[in-house]
Amino acid sequence: MPRLHRIASLLLLWSRPLSMLFLLSVLFPLHSNAQLPTLTYDCSPSLITPGETVTVTVTASEAPATDLTVYLGSSIYGITVPRPVIKAGETMGSGTVTNTGGASGRTISLSGGNSGYRVTGCSFTVSGRGGDPPPPPQPQKALSFSRTSVTVVEGRTATYSVSLATRPTGTVTVSVSRSSGDTDLSVNKSSLSFTTSNWSSGQTVTVSAAQDNDIGNGRATISHSASGGGYNGIRGNVTATEDDDDTPALSFTDTSVTVPEGGSAKYSVSLAFEPTATVTVAVSRSSGDTDLTVNKSSLTFTTTNWNDAQEVTVSAAEDSDGLDGQATIGHSASGGGYASVTGNVTATESDNDRAISVTETSVSVAEGSTATYKVSLATQPSGTVTVAVSRSSGDSDLTVNKSSLTFTTMNWSDGQEVTVSASE
Repeated sequence: MPRLHRIASLLLLWSRPLSMLFLLSVLFPLHSNAQLPTLTYDCSPSLITPGETVTVTVTASEAPATDLTVYLGSSIYGITVPRPVIKAGETMGSGTVTNTGGASGRTISLSGGNSGYRVTGCSFTVSGRGGDPPPPPQPQKALSFSRTSVTVVEGRTATYSVSLATRPTGTVTVSVSRSSGDTDLSVNKSSLSFTTSNWSSGQTVTVSAAQDNDIGNGRATISHSASGGGYNGIRGNVTATEDDDDTPALSFTDTSVTVPEGGSAKYSVSLAFEPTATVTVAVSRSSGDTDLTVNKSSLTFTTTNWNDAQEVTVSAAEDSDGLDGQATIGHSASGGGYASVTGNVTATESDNDRAISVTETSVSVAEGSTATYKVSLATQPSGTVTVAVSRSSGDSDLTVNKSSLTFTTMNWSDGQEVTVSASE
């Protein structure tokens, strides 16, 4: 006839804060003598980490006549256990145990027995936290910032706000100051005050960037230090960066100079704004008349002498042409935030070789007769030259046979004859 079965109760025993005994009984046949078949539990591995699932095996030394269900139900938070079944005529059943939350350092023991079987139990340890769901993390005391870095255009302002992360126990004073960095960056408040009612409301701080003469993007640290209301020693920083609006440039006293042939002319160079480091300005004739030269190949400016003008001399060598030569004096900067900054000065030679040559500077003409002289150019012209010829003053009986002479770049040195006549 079928054996009688019963459902055992699940007992939960707490010993110490970090230990728990999970005692269970199962549905077993009822026997009372000492020579009973056995049920053996196998709990491997002995440690179950959060998220891990292990198999629990139950082995019977004698096969049951009907299906034998082992109830391993649990209401412990973070632990899910199975209901292994040993089928009728078989000796082994299994199920899985999952640690979904864990019970840190706690031990769960599987055991039990009845008159039908003797039970050999086992146990395993779970890590994590069991029992009630873990409490939410407690907010930490801190200063809350709408942003921890701000960029301020030179000559303008930017803002951020400050609040407390948790309710204080009393009034909290937060000091505000520029603790380091560019002195052109400043704040409009020296302190903020928070109470138990306005602690979470952001208070605005305005950062200003003053106009300056440098080209560097200055940076400063805005420090905040709290006191009172349980917030003593709580600190926080905001980084402020200036967006400089000054464009690096070279300054010239003159952008064009006229240089007499055989002489010189001068101009001066400085920087428009303070550099971030030493700046070297290369100076050279970049194009044009080779008769025009400069006396310096480079100029050096520092963070202290950047606005002190440095002089450059342009010289024009003597030549044999009659041209007003022209050249471009180039300036190219490097270093100190001035990389690739350039500037030019135009130099023009004032030539001293232009003249009209005549074979005679005076002629005698007998009444009723003529006399001649020749005219040419002293130097080669750059194009066609017309020389007007006329009696500008004196005896009207003296006349010339030509009103003009034409010279080109080819015939400029060929004398052209002029005839002077004296009437009766």
